[in-house]
Amino acid sequence: MSEPNSEQFFLHTKAEIVRVLRALMQQRCIISASIEGNAASLATALLWVDPDHDRIALDCSPHPKINQKVLESKKLFCLTSLEHIEVKFVARELQEAKFQGQPVFCAQLPETLYYPQKRQIYRLTLAKTLPVRCRLTLEGDKSVLLPALDLGIGGVGLFDSTGAVALSEGAIYSNCCMELPGVGEIRFDLQVRWLLDLAPGRRIGGAFVNLKPKDAILLQRYLNQEQIKLRQTMPDKPSSPPPTR
Repeated sequence: MSEPNSEQFFLHTKAEIVRVLRALMQQRCIISASIEGNAASLATALLWVDPDHDRIALDCSPHPKINQKVLESKKLFCLTSLEHIEVKFVARELQEAKFQGQPVFCAQLPETLYYPQKRQIYRLTLAKTLPVRCRLTLEGDKSVLLPALDLGIGGVGLFDSTGAVALSEGAIYSNCCMELPGVGEIRFDLQVRWLLDLAPGRRIGGAFVNLKPKDAILLQRYLNQEQIKLRQTMPDKPSSPPPTR
């Protein structure tokens, strides 16, 4: 894996790196891992991120010979993507371990991570118990109501279960609105940054355009409210045990 030259795209703080790695783990992103000094490679995935001990766990290959080459090299160059954004990191100090009874590679938590669209603004994953819906105004004054998956001061992630809503990447849709439970309605224009077709449905990444100060205040109030609720419900310890060597 070639090292990018743009230093601004590297994450250096532990909290930022852990956030991206956990997102890769939660979304079960496939990682293409190249073995240092060897032409062999493998497809793997993150199974565990342990910031308390600065360790991560990666899935092993079904081929014992490749696993042996990984352990001998002590380093994997990892390439994947998160919501269409390229992610690169190096897994070092690889050791054989067990996680939930299965063999894994245990590695050092990366000290740096390449993420060219690092978000400066927190994005909150929304609970399904009290859904937030966004009304998009389409061409011909038609509108569609879509559920929001995540939300931040800069934009929103939406889901189209039918995959049939006619949207274009880069297009700006005016006169959109969203009702925030317990706070009120906000109005904005929305630019579609990316579209991801799934089976079934489609994920939509949008950025707020022309968000007025009064609406930004309501949005921030809602985010603060939901973050407090989230902290109150989060367990002190992870439910699964860390990998054992």
